[in-house]
Amino acid sequence: MGLIYYYISVTTSEGLPLGRMAVSSLSLARPTNAPGVLVLETEDNRYLTRDIRFTVYRVSDNSPRIVTDTVFLLRRVERKYQDGRWLYRITAYSALHLLQRRILAYAAGTAQASKTAPADNLIKAIVREAFYSTGLDGTRGDSIMQIPADTSLAPSVSKSFAWKGVLPTLQEIAQQSLQLGTGLFFDVAEIQGGRLLFSTYTGQRGIDRRQGFSSSPITFSAQNRNLDSITIDEDYSAEANTVYAGGQGEGAAREIVVLLDTQRRTASRLNITEVFIDARNSKSTADVTSEARTRLQEGAPVVSFSGSIVSAPGSRFMDNWDWGGLCISLGRQYSISV
Repeated sequence: MGLIYYYISVTTSEGLPLGRMAVSSLSLARPTNAPGVLVLETEDNRYLTRDIRFTVYRVSDNSPRIVTDTVFLLRRVERKYQDGRWLYRITAYSALHLLQRRILAYAAGTAQASKTAPADNLIKAIVREAFYSTGLDGTRGDSIMQIPADTSLAPSVSKSFAWKGVLPTLQEIAQQSLQLGTGLFFDVAEIQGGRLLFSTYTGQRGIDRRQGFSSSPITFSAQNRNLDSITIDEDYSAEANTVYAGGQGEGAAREIVVLLDTQRRTASRLNITEVFIDARNSKSTADVTSEARTRLQEGAPVVSFSGSIVSAPGSRFMDNWDWGGLCISLGRQYSISV
């Protein structure tokens, strides 16, 4: 294997090339269905404008590839003078952060604020309205975001979202799809001409590298010496296994939908945990039920698994596996798809 190195390419907020940035340090965190974070430290003060785009490239065998398949938008600059020189710490968020900046600016009861559709189609419809529609103030329309045609690959869900944030609404819809048996992911990448492409994915964001699903499967484990510092945390402190959702109506006439998880309720004799949610903006029983189902899923016990991936033959980042792929991580008593 030849020399491996990284470099930072910089473009304007519209995607026009500016050059490269020399950095003294770089850290990058990239979850799925949430904005990633890129932190750079540099003495270069040429590119400190809001929403300047940074793309991280990894070069192996003289072949450059984009790390985690996205661009990062500058949102914070910290300036520090020390030892006779200025230093700059830049925080940039992946292009998915654009969805965090928009809301569903539609009133309850309107066609735009309540929909039933395959979950992937519904997510795209929400993004189209958030970026293509001019909105109430007539200024929101922006053609920089390209959105492919619907594919109907996820189960049908119902959702009401008047005045809610775009990103948390999409995250809730993805959770509903997962609860119905289909993993659903979404992301924003840069395409030719500086435009941005919003896409949905079912199953996993990248390639499935699990045993039985790939001709070149990858398993991360202590035994394989490619996983270290393993931590498993089982947290039942915020569990909710019974949800009462209040729809429209008043007093005894108010619609109430009750959902419960019998298996979790009976995990111990004392384990009944109840919550109430206000879903009065939901215009149908199906919408109220959908809100209750989302809250029930959110109330599941949280099992957190973390570990440090060790670069080893057959399991090297961007050579054998990449961000968004699906692999197996083995901890003591656990086998987890990641």
